[in-house]
Amino acid sequence: MFSGFVDGRDGIIAADKLLFNGIHECLIWKVFARRGLGFNANQGSSNSTVDGISDFNTKPACIKEIKVVKTATPLVNATDEINYTIKVTNDKDAVSTNIQINDNIPVGTTYVAGFGSTPTSVSGNTISFKIAQLGVNESATINYKVITNSNKSIRTFFDDMEKGQDNWEFNSLNDSLGVFEIQQTEKKSGNFAWRAPNLKTAQDQILQFFPDIQVPSTNPVMSFWHLYNTDAGFDGGFIQISTDGGTKWTDLGTNIFRNNYRGKINYSTFGIPNIAAWWGNSNGWIQTFVDLSAYVGQKVNIRFRFGSNNGTGGYGWFIDDVELFEMLNYNSEVCVTTAEGDKVCTIVPEKGTIVKPGLNTDIKDLENSSTIAIYPNPTGSFINIELPTASNNDLNINILDLNGRTVLTKSFIRNQQLIPLDVSMLPAGCYFVKVKLNDSILVNKFIKN
Repeated sequence: MFSGFVDGRDGIIAADKLLFNGIHECLIWKVFARRGLGFNANQGSSNSTVDGISDFNTKPACIKEIKVVKTATPLVNATDEINYTIKVTNDKDAVSTNIQINDNIPVGTTYVAGFGSTPTSVSGNTISFKIAQLGVNESATINYKVITNSNKSIRTFFDDMEKGQDNWEFNSLNDSLGVFEIQQTEKKSGNFAWRAPNLKTAQDQILQFFPDIQVPSTNPVMSFWHLYNTDAGFDGGFIQISTDGGTKWTDLGTNIFRNNYRGKINYSTFGIPNIAAWWGNSNGWIQTFVDLSAYVGQKVNIRFRFGSNNGTGGYGWFIDDVELFEMLNYNSEVCVTTAEGDKVCTIVPEKGTIVKPGLNTDIKDLENSSTIAIYPNPTGSFINIELPTASNNDLNINILDLNGRTVLTKSFIRNQQLIPLDVSMLPAGCYFVKVKLNDSILVNKFIKN
């Protein structure tokens, strides 16, 4: 076992406390922070030089000011409660008095009385608390909760991989043996998920959603669940987007706002300088969220890319439950003032609380219904709907979006078994065809490019 850089930093700080009563601690923190060994740095394994996480922030107590941190329940269902925690810290060298905390209750939520800290007032959407004083290096914590309304995020695309390779293309960019594969060993939900095997040889493989995706017009977000365990610092994956049909690809790392890349990956893996990726061990399934607001209204292609170099292999990268939705989130600003003239404000990081999108009951029932044949699928303009038998009665064919809303209805006379239908007017996305045939409800899904 060897000492790492963070171990060395901590040893120097400990020595300063022992020999000089810690009078140089903030200077030491400042020097190390400039070199990426700041307060939140993580050296990883002390036996590796490539699996650390850099940080350029000094110790918070070395910045002599009032600080406030606000946290919230990160993910809820509609009508769930959100728990808020506000922590105020006095890192100044003097006592702070008459500390006023004013927080905004998000629109669409309602304050729940009788829980947590007692406010001094609740007026409209403003909730207020007061702290008489905070001594040097003292903290105080405020808690309260709200309940959300029935609104939720609107799902526009979802694939839980239960239909196997449908919707996806996969191949190797360097003609290696390793390619993404559908498997059943590791999955977030259901029975199937994708896996990029982490071989001991050089790989560069992609998993791409092959129809164009129409990015929603309001707060578009992509999320997916993934699990990874790879050769730390050398083998890993990242996510890319294209707006020109796949000619040029852009890394989405700067758009990720929850569970971002682990850190930079070695140049030998992809031959791309300073690229970051997910590598090492995720310690189970994690959900990553990507802000697509820069691509509102555009048709895009999205792909996952995994690579490794020659050397040590690993378990791989697993991907499940890919989703695109119009995000509904709750976030608001809290401000803290003191009698000494301090004022500091903040919001909850990572876009606050996100309301989960979800299929309504009608859609869940549809997915469990008997199916009909639809082709071509995906399609750009027309589909052919092939029924298992001719209808004894006139037909009504309904096209539903992923939220169960009927977006197109057509009527056809009886005794037809193969029915052409123009869907060119529909936006790109996934849809259900619902047909009542004699005494049965028949359903299948198709993709409109």
